[in-house]
Amino acid sequence: MGKTVSKLRIIAWVIATAALAAYVVLAPSIIERGMRFGEYGERFRREREPYSGEITVWHIVSFRPYLGSAGNWLSKRAAEVEKAHFGVYFNVTAMSIEECALKLENGECADVYSFPSGWCAHAALHALDVELPERMSQDMAALGQAEGEQYAVPLFYSVYSLLVNARIASEKGVGLPSDAVTRAFVSEACDKLDFSLKSGRVYGMAGNAVVAALYGAHGDIAGVRAFRDGDASMAVADMRFVGDMDRFNKSGKGFEFALYPLSAYTDLVQFIGVNADVEAAKLPYCFELIELAVSDGAQLALAQIGLFGSVTPEDATVYEQEHVQLAFDAAHGVSMANTFEHYRRRDEISRLAARALAGGEDDSAALADALEELVRELKIE
Repeated sequence: MGKTVSKLRIIAWVIATAALAAYVVLAPSIIERGMRFGEYGERFRREREPYSGEITVWHIVSFRPYLGSAGNWLSKRAAEVEKAHFGVYFNVTAMSIEECALKLENGECADVYSFPSGWCAHAALHALDVELPERMSQDMAALGQAEGEQYAVPLFYSVYSLLVNARIASEKGVGLPSDAVTRAFVSEACDKLDFSLKSGRVYGMAGNAVVAALYGAHGDIAGVRAFRDGDASMAVADMRFVGDMDRFNKSGKGFEFALYPLSAYTDLVQFIGVNADVEAAKLPYCFELIELAVSDGAQLALAQIGLFGSVTPEDATVYEQEHVQLAFDAAHGVSMANTFEHYRRRDEISRLAARALAGGEDDSAALADALEELVRELKIE
């Protein structure tokens, strides 16, 4: 025969069951009230954002840093904005100019564009309501202005360098300058360093045709990789190519080369802007991303990958890589074009460069005049 349950225990069970039932019924309203008015609310409540969803960012690449990825740098900035706004997400996609063109032809577009100088007209972008740092110079900010409005903000820039194969220069009797190169040196070296071998031709110059022509180069210009392969004696190249050459040499497969930063002109400038047709609710987050990208912390991080920030650093910037530091020291005051004027005249500049490479002094002078009109001042000897 089982044990008899005492009346006291039955009463205790009844009370416990009633208390549990009351908790189940009343707890949600108590917790909700606490979330709104008490300690729980401070811990868990999130302000409702005017917009929630995805914001697309296209990082359109025409030049790269000495090492690493500028796309990753921009993605980290976007992640910082995401943390501050619940339900807002950035999708940053890196692509070439050619890949971007195909997307646009297919009817695709982004909310935010990170783009190289001369990529688009200002009409494709939304006027910006952003606060730029005091240490961004007026000249730098003006690179993204049109009709008195800020349509784009420069993020960072790089410069070109002239690389000279030291062995070939020695064999051909070309003395290497101890300091900066001049137009006269480049013009004369192009003649002496362009020659034929049984195995094929060695070009006098490779790389960027516009900058090469500006510095006095003439004749055929090979692709920049021809320099690395020993099929070109000189090259006008960006810092990523310099970094690749440095890493190539450290692997034991390279060769000695002299490097001279070309500080007269650069089109290696990256901007950021907002699509003219962007949804209005997205604008505050797009603007916040732009302001964050030119903040002190973001700009300092550029030094880690060998890029030059658009904001003048408070303290002297020191780069780990010798060639990057050399280029940075020579780049102060380098001439840059307004991105929208560059877009308007880029085809003309390319035609003038082609004529200068194929022609004589008159065509070279016409190119220099066009670029000087574009950037207002060229510092070249």
